[in-house]
Amino acid sequence: MKKTSLPPQPPKEYWQDYDWANQHYGELLKAYPNQWVGIHHKRVVAASRDGRKVEESLGIQFPGQQIPLVFVADASHIY
Repeated sequence: MKKTSLPPQPPKEYWQDYDWANQHYGELLKAYPNQWVGIHHKRVVAASRDGRKVEESLGIQFPGQQIPLVFVADASHIY
């Protein structure tokens, strides 16, 4: 039987940026409603309504790094 392995844990900087996005969600909502945003060093480095475009941009800007990707949803989305 093959052993499976989990992906590596994101570095602490990833979680710091993710926490920053949550703490500043109101500001992000005003600037980027219903968009995907990539956060690096506590600032938005990419944003688009198309999450794939943001992922591609992050991959080009920060190859090999794990960067938080957050959807900034307004109240019009029901989950």
